Amino acid sequence: MSNLPHKQSRVPSRPARVRPAEYTPAVLRIEDGSCTQATLQLFSLTGGLLSLAKPLDNGSRPRLMFLTKTGPVLGVAEMLRPVSWTEQPFRFVGLNEDDQCRLRVATQGPIEPCPTEAASAAAASATIAQKEETVAPNDVPTLDSGELWIQKYRAALDGEDEPRGHWPRIFAALTAASLAAAVLIYVMQTHFVR
Repeated sequence: MSNLPHKQSRVPSRPARVRPAEYTPAVLRIEDGSCTQATLQLFSLTGGLLSLAKPLDNGSRPRLMFLTKTGPVLGVAEMLRPVSWTEQPFRFVGLNEDDQCRLRVATQGPIEPCPTEAASAAAASATIAQKEETVAPNDVPTLDSGELWIQKYRAALDGEDEPRGHWPRIFAALTAASLAAAVLIYVMQTHFVR
């Protein structure tokens, strides 16, 4: 048996996965323009897992924003088939270089230097100054602008965007009533048996 040739197969390694240590909210802007709130359960360089109130359509491509320890990540994600009623994986299909760098540092640590924040901030302020000169004062910022995304993110965290229905309260009341009825039946049954 020692004469058999030994082949080493190269299996591509999977990207490192990170489970956030804290509650990490995420905001998704769906193609129809609406926004929904989710919780980031797991992420890597290629995708991750979200906890949603209701899974999105398989194959839909919302814009996704969440915060990591290295900063905000904004990209286009393709939603994959849900794994449960509330959990749905996704894969990134569009990330710019800065967001890829933040994800890489958040998952693997700094392997190669990212573009400096000072250089990118200077370029951003120059671009904004140039746009301010050419934009009419009546123009409204689009949802693609960074500041509006941050406002939407904060609003989703505060729960302002998503109206809450009465179903959670009704469900809690029915659960409490059922539990009370079960305790009453148990007490009466043990009382009459004696």
